[in-house]
Parts: sequence; structure tokens; C-alpha cells
Amino acid sequence: MKLRLSLTTLFTIAIAASETPELKTAASLYVAGDLNAALKRTDAFLERAPADLEAQRLRGIILVELARYSEGAAQIEKLGEPTDATARYNLALASLYLGRQDFASVAARLEREPAAKPLRQMLRGHELLKAGRPLDAAAELAVAARMDAELARVHYWLGFAYLLADRRREARTAFEQELSRSTSHVPTLYYLAFIENGSLYLDRAQEHIDRAIVLSPGSIPARMLQADILFKRGQTAEALPIAQAIVTKDPFDPEKRSLLARIYQRLGRAGDAAREFSAMERLKAER
Repeated sequence: MKLRLSLTTLFTIAIAASETPELKTAASLYVAGDLNAALKRTDAFLERAPADLEAQRLRGIILVELARYSEGAAQIEKLGEPTDATARYNLALASLYLGRQDFASVAARLEREPAAKPLRQMLRGHELLKAGRPLDAAAELAVAARMDAELARVHYWLGFAYLLADRRREARTAFEQELSRSTSHVPTLYYLAFIENGSLYLDRAQEHIDRAIVLSPGSIPARMLQADILFKRGQTAEALPIAQAIVTKDPFDPEKRSLLARIYQRLGRAGDAAREFSAMERLKAER
């Protein structure tokens, strides 16, 4: 896998990784969007080289992107004042989503670095997403993407903002742009499958969700979407065990119970369908 680098993405990590094959692999996995594999490789490397600063920093960045904000911020901060824009951006992102009072001061440090302008622009997009203004966020994220098209996950967040704003055509385009860069990014694959499923482009939806599940077999949302796609394709028997497993893991979601009920109904299992529809209605009433 070629390590595609942006001037504002992993530039200091890449320097260290170039002379450390194991860390280079972890960084490559990060760029490709396979975050769980990247974290696993980084942790394995740190077991052998616990004092390696670049590996510790990479670990913090990955944790933030996995939305493990408290862990990621703590990992970055224990190294002292971040010396590169990527670490500063991720610390600011964690501060934003954790609602920390130091967010403004952390974000302001990016303002003083000309090379960090795309990261600061991307951070503005996150501020607007958090404020519930997805279309405004999309405008800011589109600027960030024009500034630096190789910025890690900028097209994903642009697609996510468009999706929240119900602009699915633009969302699909942005997610496809991200997938061309982050070929193993499970959220991108998931949302592309979600969009294609909603548009009844079921072959494409199946392709994307199958790839997502290979990368993240334990993802309940991905498994649910897989079951729904199979159901729509008429592969009801194949959808059944997936839906049953999902409901076993999460019996309190009415949408999951509804999908299982519809599968039972199509298979002619009226009693099972009635039970699941009843559970669905009860759960909806309790919300």
C-alpha cells in the first residue's frame, strides 16, 4: 500500500515511519482508513518500543478519529505541547467534542501556522456540525477539501455533512472521493451502502456493505444494513440469521425488531412476526 501524504497530514509521523517499517505500516493503514488495524499495529509496536514518541502520537491521533476522545486527548497531551499541526488539530477536535473549556485556545494555535489552514478550516466544519448546522458545515468542509484534497477524511466529513442536510447526491460524490483515498474506511463504505440502499441500487449497496463487514465484522449497524439489503434483494432466508443475531445483541431497538418482523412475515412465520411487531410497538411507546 502506497502511503499517500498531504503536506498537512501525518507529515512528521511519515518521516519517522519511513525508517521504521512496522510504524510505516500502521501509518499506511491510518491513511487508508483502516483505523482498528492501524491501532492494533501501533499498540503492538509500542509493546516493543514503549518510549517511541511518534508511535505514541500516532496512537493519540487514531484514538481521536475513532471517537475515543478522552483517551486520544490524554495520549497526545502526555507528550507535552504538540509540535505539529496534525496532533494539534486532533487535540482541538477532541476538546471540541468533549466540550472542554480549552478548545478555543487549542484551536487558536492552528491559526498561527500557515500550513495548518486546511486543518483549521476542517475544524470549523466540525464546530458547525456539532452546532447542528450541517449545510454550513458542508460549505466550510468543501473549502478545506479545495485547500488540500488529500487531507485525511475531509471528503468523508463533507459527505457526512451533506447527508445530514439530506443532500444525498452531493454526499455520494464526497464519499466516493473519500473512498478513492481511504480505501478501507468503514464509515465511508457504510454510508455509501446506506445511500445506494435508499436509492435501490442494491448491487452497489451490497458491494460496499460486504467490504465494510470484512473490515469490521462486529459492527451492528453494518450488519443491520446488510440484512436490510438482502431483504430488499429477496434473499430473505440469508437475511434471517443476520437479523436474529442483531436483535439478540440489541433487543431494545424498535427498528431492528421491525426488520426481523418483516423477514419473519415474508417467510410465512406469522407467530414470530407478530411477536416482533408487538415488541417493536412496545419499544416505540416506551421512548
